[in-house]
Amino acid sequence: MSTRRALVVGGGIAGSAAAWWLHHIGWDVVLIEAGAAPHIGGFVLDLDTTAQGILREMGAAGIVERTSFSGPATVLRLTRGPRPYGVTLSGGRNRLSERVKLIEELLQHVPKEVDVRLGVRLETLEHRAEDVRARFEDGSSEAFDIVVGADGLHSTVRDLVFTPREAVLYRNGLSLLWTTVDRHMPDANAAVVSRERTVVQAYPHPDAAKTQIVAALPTSHPITDIRPLVERVAAVLRDEGRDLTPIAEGVEEADDALLTRFTQVRTRRWSSRRVVLIGDAAHCIDPLSGLGAHGALLGAVTLAKALQRHGDDTTAAFASYERHVRPFVQARQNTTARAAEFLMRPEGSSRWATLFGGAGELVRTLPQVLSPSGRRALAGTVDASVVHRVRS
Repeated sequence: MSTRRALVVGGGIAGSAAAWWLHHIGWDVVLIEAGAAPHIGGFVLDLDTTAQGILREMGAAGIVERTSFSGPATVLRLTRGPRPYGVTLSGGRNRLSERVKLIEELLQHVPKEVDVRLGVRLETLEHRAEDVRARFEDGSSEAFDIVVGADGLHSTVRDLVFTPREAVLYRNGLSLLWTTVDRHMPDANAAVVSRERTVVQAYPHPDAAKTQIVAALPTSHPITDIRPLVERVAAVLRDEGRDLTPIAEGVEEADDALLTRFTQVRTRRWSSRRVVLIGDAAHCIDPLSGLGAHGALLGAVTLAKALQRHGDDTTAAFASYERHVRPFVQARQNTTARAAEFLMRPEGSSRWATLFGGAGELVRTLPQVLSPSGRRALAGTVDASVVHRVRS
């Protein structure tokens, strides 16, 4: 039996994990990344227990330990002043990871047998009777049995095979402002503050002398100057209490502020013939959710297990993968969007509309909540059994 070939497009978390799992079940894998190195923007990300479990199943426990630290408890501050009242949520077993280091190490963790090509850009995909031919920017082309689009929010694979980009992006007028400040948190806990339609989250950074800031606020696009938004975030922190004043000053002084739009990818289908999407390319939940790594790793292992189970029937494998992952994604997309919109919309009818919309989504989800398999799907859990290598 000849070895089946897979092209994985994208060298981030989803792409590296997909390449690892496909190789693990016996596929011949080519992994391409358009940049000379994977896109490594962003700051910290959350590794929940599911994400950690999948990484350990990949033999990457050392990566988890080296690139992350125990997630702090989070204090939701409800009052202001020198002794603010708040609700404390345990950090549980989650870990916060430095995104840059995690992506770099995961790419290095891809088996040496995988053909990793950096600086290679996909130009076209042509479906044929028995394969799909990929053409690259340098004019070369190769045939593959499947193509896995793991190339993120602005996916080239999705644009080539599925609907136009803007038709599948859900945006609600909110933006996220990210920055790292050269100030340490007053205690070991993270803090969440909500004032004047702005929610600010402050996390201890792996470097104890720094603090990670993520703020969500309504904006109008295009934005040519983010300085007023930076000052607004600093004002919310300063108004909250004296202990956060140094953090507010650090926000004003920081020179690495990044603004992103709240964006979710909502597509009707994740596969077409021999092409399939995973991770943010298929279903970006938005970084505000903290579930990007969970979704990327869950998609990679679920796709591999489905391909192993269905053999040469890639259509059935893709459908099985989507049936398992989509309930989790839709539930988390709805929860993240509704929570952000409720907190950031003005009082009155718009908030009631948000609540009623959320109630409708809950009713549609109830049939899954009432069954054990449905609850597992909504939680985004994965079969704990180890995937064994397919032998010819």
